[in-house]
Amino acid sequence: MNLEPIPEEAKRSTTNNTQLTTGHAPVRLRVQVGDQIGRAYIMSGETMRIGRALDNDLVLDDVQVSRYHARLIRRGDTLIIEDLGSTNGTLVSGRRIAQPQALQPDDTIAIGRTVFSIEGLPAPDTLAMAPLRPESPRHKVGAEEEVAVSGHARSSTIWLLAAGIAGLVIIVVLILALGGMISYVLSTPAAPVAPVAPVVFVQSPSAGTQVRVNEPVKVSAVANDAQGVMRLELWVGGTLIGQQSVANGETPKTLQAEWVWTPPAAGSYTLQLKAYNIQGVASEPVMLFLVVVPAPTEPPLTATPTPEETGALAITTVALNVRQGPGQHYPILGLVPPGTKLRIVGKNPEATWWQVVYPEGSEGRGWVFADFTQASDTSEVPVVVTPEPPTPTATATSLPTPTYTRMPTFTPSPSPSPTPVGPVVELVAARVSLVPGECTLLQWHIENIKAAYLSGGDFRNLGITGPYGWREACPATTTTYVLRAETGDGVIERVVTVEVRER
Repeated sequence: MNLEPIPEEAKRSTTNNTQLTTGHAPVRLRVQVGDQIGRAYIMSGETMRIGRALDNDLVLDDVQVSRYHARLIRRGDTLIIEDLGSTNGTLVSGRRIAQPQALQPDDTIAIGRTVFSIEGLPAPDTLAMAPLRPESPRHKVGAEEEVAVSGHARSSTIWLLAAGIAGLVIIVVLILALGGMISYVLSTPAAPVAPVAPVVFVQSPSAGTQVRVNEPVKVSAVANDAQGVMRLELWVGGTLIGQQSVANGETPKTLQAEWVWTPPAAGSYTLQLKAYNIQGVASEPVMLFLVVVPAPTEPPLTATPTPEETGALAITTVALNVRQGPGQHYPILGLVPPGTKLRIVGKNPEATWWQVVYPEGSEGRGWVFADFTQASDTSEVPVVVTPEPPTPTATATSLPTPTYTRMPTFTPSPSPSPTPVGPVVELVAARVSLVPGECTLLQWHIENIKAAYLSGGDFRNLGITGPYGWREACPATTTTYVLRAETGDGVIERVVTVEVRER
């Protein structure tokens, strides 16, 4: 099933063709909240499966969406939605469904961080009364017909009259009893209908995000309710941080809000977001957990610090390559996992690369990209320079074991730009051996290429960008991932295999 968004000029033709094929008007799902607000998807068949896996009819790239999340089923003019056992559930007009449910034209469907409205779904038909059948001519009796009544007939008439009176009495008794029942039902108060609460979606930051003390954090959220949202609030530790309300007279179905909160001290914080609809019904609080770490302290000033005397440290935030020099064109010395502490002994003139002690405790030196580290005490780190690496030859040879030398310090001065190099294509996995249920990070480094695609497992020609990026992979079996990069001279491929072993 093709679910690409439909251009406006093709909607009329698509609607007519779909109606001729299926016998009824097509249904469209339009994104009201999410990354693709305004885009519409048409349901041209009898079923539509929605999920994160690439073989679904409608694919949502969202970690809150299960691989096979929900399914739409059309039976005539009735549209039914069914949750396929998803982790986070499927919400219809703000309420999570536990079984297949028929949809109404004004319902909304929330799957992960995306909320859809329904277009083209007709209202339920009313039941028509069947016409009365005409009376048969043979039951008509002429008024002028005379009937001879014998003595036996008179006796029968008396009995019929008595039976009719008895039947009339029974009918009167039944009517009185029915009236009493109706009076009892009307006098009994009806059970209150459970109000429908709005739904809140957190857009940023992600749960578990690590921030520093006194570092402002932007909190962004959106609330959705079929009857209208009036207010969205942010609470931290039982204190109201801020609220976003609608103007008088407005009742939007979606309300987006942003706040800036600054953590006062290190520790774990729980942020709560709560929304209210026009009836005053509050949503279930959405919890967001953040970890606040202490701010880095400046190193004590010394007269003439040397690289070994500085206390500068770099903590890697992702699995990161250590190179022989400050650039992607330098050979790779090794790969360090996230959270590795490296002692900084130098930097390049632009301060975009750190020279670190590698391996730890040795006299060796290596370079790491600064943007993928959390550095501290770097104000006194000296600038060092390294020679350009030799130009690689066409014949592939194994790299010799690098020898490490201490780089001299110097005063920064203008230097010529490095000579342009060829394409850079690298693919690594943070963990190459897993057990069922575990995940790994696929990380890449690409430069000087036209386009790049990632395949393998759940990825099928996924377009990626650089220079650095990553994707989480959770293979069920041993899987080989391929990074294919298109350059001006052809295609370059890099392969990594992730083994899934039995527990």
